[in-house]
Amino acid sequence: MKTSYINGNYHVTLYPDGTKIYRALRKGEEFVSKFPDSIDLKITNKCSIGCPFCHESSISSGKSFNLERTKQILGSLPKVGIELAIGGGDVLEDSVIKDCSELCSWAIHEGFFPRLTINAKSIDTDKKRELILEYFEEVNSIGISIDHYDESFIEILEKEAATYFKTKVYHIIAGLFPPSDLEKLIGHGSSVLVLGYKNWGRAKGISSKYDIDDWGKELKRILYKGFSHTSGLVAFDNLAIEQLGIRDCMSESSWKRFFMGNEFSHTMYVDAVSEIFAPTSRDSFRVSWNDMGILEFFNKYKSE
Repeated sequence: MKTSYINGNYHVTLYPDGTKIYRALRKGEEFVSKFPDSIDLKITNKCSIGCPFCHESSISSGKSFNLERTKQILGSLPKVGIELAIGGGDVLEDSVIKDCSELCSWAIHEGFFPRLTINAKSIDTDKKRELILEYFEEVNSIGISIDHYDESFIEILEKEAATYFKTKVYHIIAGLFPPSDLEKLIGHGSSVLVLGYKNWGRAKGISSKYDIDDWGKELKRILYKGFSHTSGLVAFDNLAIEQLGIRDCMSESSWKRFFMGNEFSHTMYVDAVSEIFAPTSRDSFRVSWNDMGILEFFNKYKSE
């Protein structure tokens, strides 16, 4: 079911698969938001997987969020369909999953559009995947982070999709996902979100596993080649757009149609573990929840 609302001087339509369309209320005007359309929400720093490039530096003994405090902070936002991209850390950790489930249920009933981001290693068994159905039956969309193309695992997820996942998107990181696997994943028919390589957290000062320029060349080769009707949707975050030169692959009309705006113009980052606001997860400028509310922070500091 799609969601529509007005934010500032533009109209937003959000579809269940994550597709978002902006339309100016007055022709020719630049989009100026009054509240974030999407929030990257970190609720735990606890994770036992130990990925060497984790930009959040999550650890097995990491702390988690306070449910009631987080609900209070988010509760001041308009109840119109704002996206909450909820992740960590590992939201399926035993000490986190119940509060995460309650947060998602609250968010849905309060008019938000929660999406979970889960590492594929967290759902690599039948028992682990059953947690999705047990705790997150109401959640419409799940992003699954993968670090390579595993055909057998993806086939399992595809078969179980109707049971466990209403809408799923594979998240891959430029420079960490093997470029040799790109065409297989994109041509598989699934939706893919390409994320930029964040030189932050445990990845700070460390070069990506695969050369970003070479990775971008392979991606562009696939984009220029074109997709068949069986190919899925491919989207990019702002960092990936910058690192990979995606603007060069698009016509002016396509760019105006698909580009959703600069970072922190319609989006922001909320760390509910440390209880801070920030423009993005890799931004050193951070403000405590004790100093101001979420709307005050967004409108005072957002990019234009």
